[in-house]
Amino acid sequence: MKWLVVLLSIAASLPNSAALLYSIQRLDGVSHGWDLNDYGTVVGEQEQPFGGPHGVIWRQGVVTDLGLDLQVALAVNNSDVVVGRVRPGLGSLAGFRWESGVVTQLSSQQIVDINDGGDMVFQRVDGSGPRAMSVNNGRWLVGGAPAPPLGREHATLWTGAEWDDTGTFVSFGSVDDTIDVGVVNPSSENSTSVATAVSDAGVVVGNDQGTAFRWFEGQLSVLPLPSSGFVGANAVAINERGEIVGSLSAAGRNVAMYFNDQLGMVDLNTLIIPVLPLFGQVDLRIARAINEHGLVLATGFDAAGRQQAYLLTPISVYAPSGLALGLAIACFGSFGHVLGGRRRCNA
Repeated sequence: MKWLVVLLSIAASLPNSAALLYSIQRLDGVSHGWDLNDYGTVVGEQEQPFGGPHGVIWRQGVVTDLGLDLQVALAVNNSDVVVGRVRPGLGSLAGFRWESGVVTQLSSQQIVDINDGGDMVFQRVDGSGPRAMSVNNGRWLVGGAPAPPLGREHATLWTGAEWDDTGTFVSFGSVDDTIDVGVVNPSSENSTSVATAVSDAGVVVGNDQGTAFRWFEGQLSVLPLPSSGFVGANAVAINERGEIVGSLSAAGRNVAMYFNDQLGMVDLNTLIIPVLPLFGQVDLRIARAINEHGLVLATGFDAAGRQQAYLLTPISVYAPSGLALGLAIACFGSFGHVLGGRRRCNA
């Protein structure tokens, strides 16, 4: 019970709006995590001593190695369908789709996202033309496209994009269905931006040269930096609760970032429960995904300097007081991970 006394004292010192802490789990067999679905399945890559990385799938501690040819697993939907990038040199094919052990290599473009309907996002390897980044379950596609008059890239939302029955991308749709999300500083001719994710509610997040922003129904707003010396931020992912993750930059290094409207923008490392063995032993550099239960997939370095993926599970979200947080932690016992399930508290 000594750990509970310590946690209660920590919780009691937290302001009402800051009652959010995470347990943290090392994902052995995943050196870089790229995506996370609502059931806790993680996809990414594992560095190898020779021959380049292998794409991997992590499910509740069990790792499936996709092999050298399937070099990076970039996205996974809630049906555990995985897409990604194949090893360079395999002819003209750059993308793959994996489902229940069956691999389909397709397209001259890498596949960077897939929604629950199976619609895939293809990204040109040569970087020319519009750049697609992510798709929501309503088939709204986001990324970047050249904007007049100078053709600089602007964050863009396509609400009329089209796919065929196999989930293969067909068209960005008409001009009428294309929305220029814009840039943070429209008066600057050098300003460029890209949209990185869109929620099912239509909230878009993205970046403008180190400035993270959020866009909804025509209104673009900057996500304010913390006051402690950070100089830039990148928004990477958003869930339906409006929680945003990505990275913060300061003094030549990056740290993983978390944002919500109550906490503002914070260094994710500071939200790890202080009494856990990994507290202070990991350096989270970027958070790539956050699912609908608030689980966060981050990549960083362990105490030995090895790159490693980690899964963070929220213990209590938006508790009304520090004491409520302490009671919530007590209900979870010794920090069992909750991967989309519910646990009854009889305290």
